[in-house]
Amino acid sequence: MKRILLPALFMMGTLVGCTGSDGSSSDPTPSTTPSTRSESAAQACNGLLGASGGSSLEELLKADRFIDNSGTLQMESAQQTAKALSRESSPSSRGTNHYMCAIQSSDGKFGNTLLVSAQWYHLKSGDLDWSSDKQSTVFDLANSGQQTNVTPFANTTDASALLHFRCPVGAGKEDSTVASLTAYTELVPRSDQQNRRAQLTRIANAAAVELAKEMGCLDVSKLPTSLGELTAA
Repeated sequence: MKRILLPALFMMGTLVGCTGSDGSSSDPTPSTTPSTRSESAAQACNGLLGASGGSSLEELLKADRFIDNSGTLQMESAQQTAKALSRESSPSSRGTNHYMCAIQSSDGKFGNTLLVSAQWYHLKSGDLDWSSDKQSTVFDLANSGQQTNVTPFANTTDASALLHFRCPVGAGKEDSTVASLTAYTELVPRSDQQNRRAQLTRIANAAAVELAKEMGCLDVSKLPTSLGELTAA
């Protein structure tokens, strides 16, 4: 089966800037001089990750205090992102990227960063042919055993979790368009690959749940509000 790959253009955009579907461009490279006010993982990014996602963030980055790392990025709350997405039309590929979280551990250690963003994504042939390998792990978040456009799933590497879920609002009214949320961190030494991927997936799911709530489609999305043991699809 075809493995779901994180789009190279999107990953490059996370590092060196990107252009949205409306033609606007932004530089998502976090600032090297962030705010010095530290927050707990649960408080960071306007509480986007909550207690469960915050716990996974602490485990992933081995830290318990975090500071803003957004630099010149225009950040949005889950509510603001939900409103923006509800006004957008279906993209031919990927819609405008909305940045919801950009933080780093307060100790400033290299690689201890997290960037969370959301956008609409137009599913393509092969996207639903799930397969896990050494490069990435696919998680069936609803444990449905079904590979359809209404099944929430995450494709996770050592650096990012790309999560798709159904939300029939705005562009999502089109069957082949899903909400796409990415949780990205800089590469660090791989001490426990599967645990690292699981924590990134839990972070992405926590953020996706908050976004789905604001968009009024949590039930339809089938996103679990809490994740049990994660197994590869």
